[in-house]
Amino acid sequence: MPSCHEWNLTDDVIFQVLDSAEGHGCTTVTLHVSNIDAQIERLAKAGIEVPRPIKIDGFEDLRFAQFSDPESNTVGLLDGRVGLLDEH
Repeated sequence: MPSCHEWNLTDDVIFQVLDSAEGHGCTTVTLHVSNIDAQIERLAKAGIEVPRPIKIDGFEDLRFAQFSDPESNTVGLLDGRVGLLDEH
């Protein structure tokens, strides 16, 4: 995706930003987390509603959930191995 910028900060941390011409409140950030269910529970306790994660086709065990933060930015959470199934 031309608007996607991604950095592998460590083996366990991927930082991904998608550009938006619309500016404030239209940014998308995706974070790779080690336990998406625990993070969703933590966010719920803070009053932020996050849908149940979905399994991403083509990946071994990658799950994804996306929600809007209080500023209307889109935040994605990824959990699992990022490598494609046929990378083995």
